[in-house]
Amino acid sequence: MRLHADAALLSEPPIARRAWPPACPLPPCRLACAAPAGQAAATQTEPTASRAARPDHTSQNGATAMFLELNGVTHHYSSQGQGPPIVLVHGLGGDLHVWHGVTEALALHHHVVSLDLRGHGRSDAGKGAFSVKTWAQDVEALISALELPPVTLVGHSLGSLVAQHLAVNKPESVDHLVLLGGISYFEPPMQQAYNERADKVEAEGMDSLVDDWVSGALASRTHAKLPQVTGLLRSMFLRNDPKQYAKSCRALAKAPKVDRSAIGQPTLLLVGDHDRSTPIAMTEELHREIPVSEVRVVPTASHWAALEQPDGIAARVLEFLT
Repeated sequence: MRLHADAALLSEPPIARRAWPPACPLPPCRLACAAPAGQAAATQTEPTASRAARPDHTSQNGATAMFLELNGVTHHYSSQGQGPPIVLVHGLGGDLHVWHGVTEALALHHHVVSLDLRGHGRSDAGKGAFSVKTWAQDVEALISALELPPVTLVGHSLGSLVAQHLAVNKPESVDHLVLLGGISYFEPPMQQAYNERADKVEAEGMDSLVDDWVSGALASRTHAKLPQVTGLLRSMFLRNDPKQYAKSCRALAKAPKVDRSAIGQPTLLLVGDHDRSTPIAMTEELHREIPVSEVRVVPTASHWAALEQPDGIAARVLEFLT
């Protein structure tokens, strides 16, 4: 196993991947307008999408925030850059904005798409319980709706389970896999802890969890040197709807085991050196089970490493794809 702690990640320049004609834009989307929030169509067994996106805002750097109906639920997503596609999937209680710094670096060389999972951020929740399978179907529907070729799929924490599930069940959609703070499997005590967390947040709200959650989400140095990151992460967590967050916790507790021997894509495993939620030992377990995988340890980072070391994570991804 190759296990590296790269202290100089932030200083490394981005590395280009395979060739992509600079003058050739991505295939245009041939989609019709998404239904307004709250007017979702009936959920179907196979991933489905409406036939066009509703633009919300285009920033100066070319990032476009859009809304698109996927599997009967209106989803918020962002699209930026040109080149081989990368799709970013956030973790429990997060949203697509946790990838902002990573996206800025990757979009110099790639078409970068991120989304708010159902029940998170600005996406609707739909009806019924959540599951890793349903979230994976939503991501697959987004890839299909945007007519993307096989993507590099990047998942953080809960998003890493979604990414693993999609890589195994829709291998034609994923050509590379990146798991940040990847989850292998939760033993019964941890499953029970997530169910208890769900009960607590339903009874007492997000404020009942935020102090303990934020404390372990970032490395001590981040709290000390970048207190603004602590404040913004706290705000993001508190904006979660308690009911939807509780449903997400229960879905995580029920997450099915993944046959990781069936993951055929080259896989990069990233983990913060101070991550207590998905520690290095869990990443090493993933490395043993995924046939073609490599490990990189992100220095001075905890579980929400994409906020702490965005340039370093982007550099590692670009190096992996070259």
